[in-house]
Amino acid sequence: MITAMTISAMGEEAKLLKKLLDIVNELVMRLVMLIMPVVPIGVFSLIAKSVYDMNRNPEGMQGLFMQIGKYFFTVMLGLGIHFLIVLSLIYWLVCKKNPFKFYLGISKAIVTAFGTASSACTLPITMNCIEENIGIDKRISRFMLPLGSTVNMNGTALMEGVAAIAISQMEGKILSFAEIVGLSLTATLASVGASSIPSSGLIMLTMILTSLGVSTDKIALLWTIDWLLDRFRTAINIIGDSVGCAVVEALCIDKINESSASSSIEKIPLKELEIN
Repeated sequence: MITAMTISAMGEEAKLLKKLLDIVNELVMRLVMLIMPVVPIGVFSLIAKSVYDMNRNPEGMQGLFMQIGKYFFTVMLGLGIHFLIVLSLIYWLVCKKNPFKFYLGISKAIVTAFGTASSACTLPITMNCIEENIGIDKRISRFMLPLGSTVNMNGTALMEGVAAIAISQMEGKILSFAEIVGLSLTATLASVGASSIPSSGLIMLTMILTSLGVSTDKIALLWTIDWLLDRFRTAINIIGDSVGCAVVEALCIDKINESSASSSIEKIPLKELEIN
C-alpha cells in the first residue's frame, strides 16, 4: 500500500515502473488461467494427503470431521450474527426503517450472489435492485457498489479470521490475545485486497497464516466445504454493500437534494427564466 501511494505521488517519474507492474500483473493472471484447468487435481491431492496425515493421528477421521464441523458452524454463526444483528441494527439506527423490508427489496441480488458465489457477477443485479426497488440515488449506488464489491467484504474478513484460528488449533498452536488482535487486523486488510471471485478468501488466507508462523498445509481441508460457505459469504458481502449505500444516502440526503435542485435549475432554458 505504501509503495502504491508513493508511485502515485511520483506521477510521470514512476510511469515506467507502473507500466512494468501492470505487465507483471497481466503475466500472473495469464499464468493463473493456464493453471486453473488442473486445479481440481491439485486440490484433490492436497485433501488426500491431509486426510491421510490426519488418519495417522490418535483422533483419526472422527477428529478431522469434528474440527471441520466446528469450523463450519462457527463461520455460519458469525455470518448470522453479522447479518441479523450488526447490519440490521446499523440500517435501523441510521435509516430509521425496517431492515427486513430492505432485504426483501434486494432479495434477487442475494439469491444471485448465493448462486454465483461472486460479487462481481452479482454487481449488475445489485445495482438494479438498489436503484429500482429501494430507490437509492444512482450517484451513490454506481460509486459505492463497484467499490464495495472488492473493498467491503464483510463475510470474507470474518471467514479468514475464523479459518486462521481453526488451522492454528489443528496445528496444535494456541494463539495469544495479541496474536488474535493482529489476526483480526490482517484478516480485514486481506479481505480488502481479495478478488471478487469464488473462494478468493482461501488464497488470501495463506498470507495470514504465514504472518502467524502457521503451516498452510491444512488449508486443503477447508476446500472440502468452502464451496458452500463461499456462497453464504458472498451473500453477506452483497448485503453489506447494499446497507452501505442506504446508510450513505441517509447521511447525505440533504446534500443530494440540494445538488438535484441546483442541477434542475441549471437545466431550465433561458427563455423560461426570462418569462418568469
